[in-house]
Amino acid sequence: MKRKREINSTLIELILGNVIYGIIITIPTLIFMHNRVKMAALLWFGVLISVAMVVHMYTEIEKSLYMGEHGALKHTRMTTALRYVVVAGVLCLTAFFVKEDVIVTLVGSMALKVSAYIQPFTHRFLNKFYRKGR
Repeated sequence: MKRKREINSTLIELILGNVIYGIIITIPTLIFMHNRVKMAALLWFGVLISVAMVVHMYTEIEKSLYMGEHGALKHTRMTTALRYVVVAGVLCLTAFFVKEDVIVTLVGSMALKVSAYIQPFTHRFLNKFYRKGR
């Protein structure tokens, strides 16, 4: 299978949405949390998990486009389950080793959900930015 040379703009927009969410959520974390640096690091670890999920989804959806209908459905279900298991495992390991406030990491990993909702706005922003650069 040939790799595409250009990256889909939706992937970039979702990653940008993750970063925007991380920045916005970091502000109250730094203001209100008791162990600010540790909580911000856990939050950004969650955002990193979210970015990894976005990239994994992108690559696996690209692969499933070249499969038949039955194979694509099976592949998509399998990779979705794999993502859930890996994220749950990482959150359990974080809870085991950090021993406090794994909820902050979970909040950071929710960046994928928020970035999907704000993707139309990041799309418009990047289109305006791209047109100005030309």
